[in-house]
Amino acid sequence: MFENFVASGCMDELFLTVAPQFAGRNLNQHRPGVISGVAFLPETAPRLKVVSVKQSADHLYPRYDCLRNHIR
Repeated sequence: MFENFVASGCMDELFLTVAPQFAGRNLNQHRPGVISGVAFLPETAPRLKVVSVKQSADHLYPRYDCLRNHIR
């Protein structure tokens, strides 16, 4: 699962697609989020830095660098 990959520090970069549409959740149907099943404390949560953002029509494509190997 992705959450275990992130929690173990194996993520170097993250590429997302941001679409201009909301997908809600209700209590009757479980729909996982980006991270599910792992809780991060604020001081241990993975930090990301924006490397670039591309746009095509109304979609955004941000690229992030994982800061685990960088001095904060």
